[in-house]
Amino acid sequence: MEDQLIAATVDLINARVSEFLHLEVDIHSFGDTRLTLAVGEDLLYYSNFKVVFEDVFMLSLNASSFIKTQGPWLSVVTAEAVAVNRQFRVETGNTLFQLHNSDQIPFYVAATGIRYLPEGEKHGLYH
Repeated sequence: MEDQLIAATVDLINARVSEFLHLEVDIHSFGDTRLTLAVGEDLLYYSNFKVVFEDVFMLSLNASSFIKTQGPWLSVVTAEAVAVNRQFRVETGNTLFQLHNSDQIPFYVAATGIRYLPEGEKHGLYH
Protein backbone atom coordinates (compact mmCIF):
# COMPACT_ATOMS: atom_id res chain seq x y z
CA MET A 1 0.00 0.00 0.00
CA GLU A 2 1.37 3.43 -0.92
CA ASP A 3 2.58 5.69 1.87
CA GLN A 4 0.25 8.49 0.73
CA LEU A 5 -2.79 6.20 0.78
CA ILE A 6 -1.84 4.92 4.24
CA ALA A 7 -1.41 8.50 5.53
CA ALA A 8 -4.77 9.53 4.04
CA THR A 9 -6.52 6.54 5.63
CA VAL A 10 -4.94 7.24 9.03
CA ASP A 11 -6.03 10.90 8.75
CA LEU A 12 -9.58 9.82 7.85
CA ILE A 13 -9.79 7.46 10.83
CA ASN A 14 -8.38 10.09 13.22
CA ALA A 15 -10.89 12.66 11.93
CA ARG A 16 -13.71 10.18 12.56
CA VAL A 17 -12.42 9.46 16.09
CA SER A 18 -12.32 13.18 16.91
CA GLU A 19 -16.09 13.41 16.30
CA PHE A 20 -16.78 11.48 19.52
CA LEU A 21 -16.39 12.27 23.21
CA HIS A 22 -15.69 8.64 24.14
CA LEU A 23 -14.81 5.51 22.16
CA GLU A 24 -13.93 1.91 22.87
CA VAL A 25 -12.01 -0.45 20.61
CA ASP A 26 -12.14 -4.26 20.60
CA ILE A 27 -10.57 -6.90 18.42
CA HIS A 28 -13.51 -7.96 16.25
CA SER A 29 -11.65 -10.69 14.37
CA PHE A 30 -8.16 -11.86 13.52
CA GLY A 31 -7.55 -14.52 10.91
CA ASP A 32 -5.75 -15.10 7.63
CA THR A 33 -3.39 -12.19 8.51
CA ARG A 34 -6.33 -9.73 8.67
CA LEU A 35 -7.04 -7.87 11.91
CA THR A 36 -10.41 -6.13 12.25
CA LEU A 37 -10.99 -3.69 15.10
CA ALA A 38 -14.51 -2.63 16.07
CA VAL A 39 -14.72 0.98 17.28
CA GLY A 40 -17.76 2.41 19.03
CA GLU A 41 -19.26 4.45 21.82
CA ASP A 42 -20.67 1.35 23.54
CA LEU A 43 -19.40 -1.90 22.05
CA LEU A 44 -21.75 -3.93 24.22
CA TYR A 45 -24.55 -2.79 21.87
CA TYR A 46 -23.00 -1.59 18.59
CA SER A 47 -19.89 -0.39 16.77
CA ASN A 48 -19.73 2.91 14.89
CA PHE A 49 -17.06 1.81 12.39
CA LYS A 50 -14.28 -0.72 11.83
CA VAL A 51 -10.58 -0.52 11.05
CA VAL A 52 -8.98 -3.37 9.11
CA PHE A 53 -5.24 -4.05 8.99
CA GLU A 54 -4.19 -6.16 6.00
CA ASP A 55 -1.33 -8.70 5.94
CA VAL A 56 -0.55 -8.28 9.63
CA PHE A 57 3.00 -9.26 10.46
CA MET A 58 2.98 -8.44 14.18
CA LEU A 59 0.66 -6.98 16.78
CA SER A 60 1.12 -5.94 20.37
CA LEU A 61 -2.14 -4.70 21.88
CA ASN A 62 -4.89 -5.48 24.35
CA ALA A 63 -8.07 -7.17 23.16
CA SER A 64 -10.04 -4.16 24.38
CA SER A 65 -9.18 -0.57 25.30
CA PHE A 66 -10.51 2.97 25.47
CA ILE A 67 -9.55 5.65 22.96
CA LYS A 68 -8.58 9.13 24.01
CA THR A 69 -10.55 11.11 21.41
CA GLN A 70 -8.93 14.50 22.08
CA GLY A 71 -5.86 13.56 20.03
CA PRO A 72 -4.95 11.24 17.18
CA TRP A 73 -5.70 7.58 17.84
CA LEU A 74 -3.52 6.16 15.06
CA SER A 75 -0.10 7.22 13.91
CA VAL A 76 2.54 5.81 11.60
CA VAL A 77 5.69 5.25 13.62
CA THR A 78 8.75 6.84 12.07
CA ALA A 79 11.29 8.11 14.62
CA GLU A 80 11.38 5.11 16.94
CA ALA A 81 10.51 2.62 14.18
CA VAL A 82 14.03 1.23 14.00
CA ALA A 83 14.08 0.27 17.71
CA VAL A 84 10.54 -1.16 17.63
CA ASN A 85 11.21 -3.00 14.37
CA ARG A 86 14.29 -4.54 15.94
CA GLN A 87 12.40 -5.48 19.13
CA PHE A 88 9.57 -7.23 17.24
CA ARG A 89 11.70 -8.29 14.22
CA VAL A 90 9.43 -6.56 11.75
CA GLU A 91 10.25 -7.31 8.13
CA THR A 92 10.67 -4.77 5.35
CA GLY A 93 7.48 -3.84 3.49
CA ASN A 94 5.35 -3.42 6.59
CA THR A 95 4.12 -0.14 8.04
CA LEU A 96 4.33 0.18 11.81
CA PHE A 97 1.15 1.72 13.28
CA GLN A 98 0.86 2.93 16.86
CA LEU A 99 -2.59 2.87 18.48
CA HIS A 100 -2.84 5.44 21.24
CA ASN A 101 -5.16 4.78 24.17
CA SER A 102 -6.36 6.32 27.41
CA ASP A 103 -3.96 4.16 29.48
CA GLN A 104 -0.97 5.50 27.51
CA ILE A 105 0.32 1.97 26.89
CA PRO A 106 2.11 1.67 23.53
CA PHE A 107 0.12 -0.64 21.22
CA TYR A 108 1.55 -1.54 17.80
CA VAL A 109 0.42 -3.24 14.61
CA ALA A 110 2.82 -3.96 11.75
CA ALA A 111 0.90 -4.52 8.52
CA THR A 112 1.14 -3.82 4.80
CA GLY A 113 -2.13 -1.85 4.68
CA ILE A 114 -5.05 -0.32 6.53
CA ARG A 115 -8.71 0.22 5.60
CA TYR A 116 -11.57 2.21 7.13
CA LEU A 117 -15.03 0.60 7.08
CA PRO A 118 -17.67 3.25 7.87
CA GLU A 119 -20.53 0.84 8.56
CA GLY A 120 -21.24 -0.08 12.14
CA GLU A 121 -22.78 -3.25 13.48
CA LYS A 122 -25.22 -4.17 16.23
CA HIS A 123 -23.86 -6.33 19.06
CA GLY A 124 -25.32 -7.92 22.15
CA LEU A 125 -27.82 -10.58 23.01
CA TYR A 126 -30.96 -8.78 21.89
CA HIS A 127 -30.01 -7.89 18.30
